[in-house]
Amino acid sequence: MDIKTKYDIGQRVFYKGHYYVDEGTIDSINIKVGYKEDPIIISYCVKFIFFTVHYINEKNLFLTKEELLKSL
Repeated sequence: MDIKTKYDIGQRVFYKGHYYVDEGTIDSINIKVGYKEDPIIISYCVKFIFFTVHYINEKNLFLTKEELLKSL
């Protein structure tokens, strides 16, 4: 089985919180292998500038702020 990640460790990414857009750096990658609807779940440990570390699903991260805004 090959697993490809969208982002790399050390890469800067953007995330939409409840009321804000934030940027951070990928610190580590967590891969969970299961079955049924989501056989592979990839989440990233992201260190944010003003907040603590969060584990965020791959589909909720973006390379640029513009890409994030287009997804809204």
